Amino acid sequence: MTDSKSRRRWFQVRLRTLLILVTLATIPLAWVSWRLQRARAEERVIAWIEEAGGVAVPGDSWVDRWIAPTVAKVFLGFKKVDDLSPLVQLKDLRLLDLRSTPVSDLAPLAECVNLEKFELADSSVSDLSPLANCAGIERLDLAGTAVEDLSPIANLKNLEYLNVSRTEVSDASPLKDLRNLRNLYLANLSVDDLSPVARLNRLEILNVSRTKVADLSPLKGLVNLREFKCHGTQVCDLSPLSGLRNLKTLDCGRSHVSDLAPLTDCTRMQWLVLSNTLVSDLTPLVHMKKLRSVSIRGTQVYDLSPLAAVTNLEQVVLGAGLDNKVCTPVSDENVRALELALSKCRIVQMKNLNARQATATE
Repeated sequence: MTDSKSRRRWFQVRLRTLLILVTLATIPLAWVSWRLQRARAEERVIAWIEEAGGVAVPGDSWVDRWIAPTVAKVFLGFKKVDDLSPLVQLKDLRLLDLRSTPVSDLAPLAECVNLEKFELADSSVSDLSPLANCAGIERLDLAGTAVEDLSPIANLKNLEYLNVSRTEVSDASPLKDLRNLRNLYLANLSVDDLSPVARLNRLEILNVSRTKVADLSPLKGLVNLREFKCHGTQVCDLSPLSGLRNLKTLDCGRSHVSDLAPLTDCTRMQWLVLSNTLVSDLTPLVHMKKLRSVSIRGTQVYDLSPLAAVTNLEQVVLGAGLDNKVCTPVSDENVRALELALSKCRIVQMKNLNARQATATE
């Protein structure tokens, strides 16, 4: 009797084990079947992309290579595409290029939560609301769009690159908590307040050229900044930059800057644009041993001798400023002295420039 019960119990255990093994075996088969169905659905989307003149690129994971490829990148830039609804099928989409397209409605992308890089420059987009849940986006280029409100992207904490130049944005405050930002382009905007960037201490590149910005004090803690452009602004005081020792590129051309003393400790500087400013004294540059290029055209600089100590200098731009209103008052003798001191340095004399040409050379 006891042996019979033992055999029955043993049989039940073996049966349960067999059922479990069968169930476990069907899981990967079901997953493979699901993956194949997705791939077939995406084939129709790929056909639509190619018909529009675009390119679809599959992922490079082992699943994509050996089981069923799914679309990871879509390039539709400069194509006449205005309806994105077919893309709703692309759940693994990582990169989407829609530059210079008539696209205005991003709603179909609300479920593309794996999106990492999104190129929208010069498209017809104005509303970013559908991107609110795309938390994985690392790169977003909105330059030249009709975007006004940045609040929908305020929670995109993974953003490292953001370009909103030439848009309708006037308020940068939604960006204040995007601590992973490294590259931020705010050029050609109505923005006048940089306080939202004060805590973005990972910033390496910041461009606020041709904005209403006048006060740079919010930048004083951005110790990782290596490139800063405030060309064509009302900036007159560079002292907030005095502690930014990683700064390698500075463009403050066409601003109200006159004193370069705050840059004395910026010894890693390599590229410096001072054209069309009120600068007259280059003495603070003597410690910039890594400086390679400096533009001082259209300034009040009359003495080039401080540059003789900058032995790595490769180019100095002198001469006419914007619309030839101001010409660097440097004598030919002064120029020759610098040429003798720095035999490998090219001294460029700019003459007879109109506004467009002057801007292009800065």
